[in-house]
Amino acid sequence: MLIIITFGETIIGIADYFKPSNSSINSIFVFFTVASLFFAYIAEFDHLIEEKKTGQTGNLLIYLHYFILFGLSLITVSLKFISEKEANSLFAISCLYGGMLLFYIGITIAITFNKPQ
Repeated sequence: MLIIITFGETIIGIADYFKPSNSSINSIFVFFTVASLFFAYIAEFDHLIEEKKTGQTGNLLIYLHYFILFGLSLITVSLKFISEKEANSLFAISCLYGGMLLFYIGITIAITFNKPQ
C-alpha cells in the first residue's frame, strides 16, 4: 500500500511538467517513465509472484520493498530537481539513476518468488 501511495506522490511531483510553458516531449517522457515503473511493479507483484510457495516465510518480499520505496523517493526528488534551474544537474541525474537502480534491484530480487513458467 505504501508503494502505491509513493507512486501517487510521484505523479503529484511531476505535475509541473504538464504546464503549457513546458515542452510536450519532456512531459511525455517523464510520464512514460513513471508509468513504466508502475507497470513493472504491478506486473511483478500482482501477476507474477507465487503466493502459495511452500517453505518460504515471505519476509524477503516485505524487506525488498525498502529498495523500491527508497528508489521511488529518489526518482521523485530527481524529477523535481531536474526541472529547476538552480539545482545541480549532476546531483539530480545521479539521484535519478540511483533511484532506478534501487527500484530495479527490488524488482529483480522479487523474481526469485515468481510462479514457475
